[in-house]
Amino acid sequence: MSFYIFRLHNLVVKHRRGKIADEDIVKFNVLINQIDRGHGSGLFNGMSASAEPVPLSAVPPGHAVNMDAGWDAGPFEVDPGDVVHVAFTGTNISDEQLTSLSTKDQDEIEIKILDAVAAAALTALGDVGDVAALITGALNEIKDPVGTLLGFKQQGPCNGPVFSDAVEFSGSGLDGLKLSPPPTPQGDPSISFTRTYTDEKTHDSSICGHTAETDVTFMVFRRDVISVRHLLATRFPFKGPGIRQFGRPGDTTISLKSVLGLRP
Repeated sequence: MSFYIFRLHNLVVKHRRGKIADEDIVKFNVLINQIDRGHGSGLFNGMSASAEPVPLSAVPPGHAVNMDAGWDAGPFEVDPGDVVHVAFTGTNISDEQLTSLSTKDQDEIEIKILDAVAAAALTALGDVGDVAALITGALNEIKDPVGTLLGFKQQGPCNGPVFSDAVEFSGSGLDGLKLSPPPTPQGDPSISFTRTYTDEKTHDSSICGHTAETDVTFMVFRRDVISVRHLLATRFPFKGPGIRQFGRPGDTTISLKSVLGLRP
């Protein structure tokens, strides 16, 4: 048994999806045995082609569960037989900019995309190899997120999925990763992964121009010592009557592992 943290680290936009700067809703889920254990999402404005990476930490995640402001999900207790999926998607909504979505509408799109990913993963129960395909398929069905998810009239041909994937690890596979030593004694050993994605399956080049191309980098950290104080500080606005406020009504005992998301 080991503890792992997963971070969606940065994006490099080689080609945007539309002819105007993209506004991408980016979401990140960590699923263990196909159960969503941590997630968050954010809206990244003005995404244009550049060699410079866009750090995810520039936009703290909203709708976050078991994730801090730096897009670190975890630490999660992972057994050798567990199956972990690191899932991430980017969805452009920039064609709506002439009428400007409200914060409420943006939130609704983010929540529905998060729900779609979780539902796709559960659909694959019994066949973990289909998780990535089902998540990507579910997102590709949302060709126009403003119209499909909010019920508005068609807003623009360049709205839609920019990238999506669910990278699979076994618990034993995580334990076998060659992690780099931490830069400081207080850090965690880590490894980074960079993958390139295009939107060619849903892209209309005649209207939207060059096919979108994005490099996505995520990181895996192993943590050997768990600090309850640190986890509480990063996950909860810790005020008032203490840790019992985070338990279920009527419980006489509180499980720290349950509260901190280490185990359901």
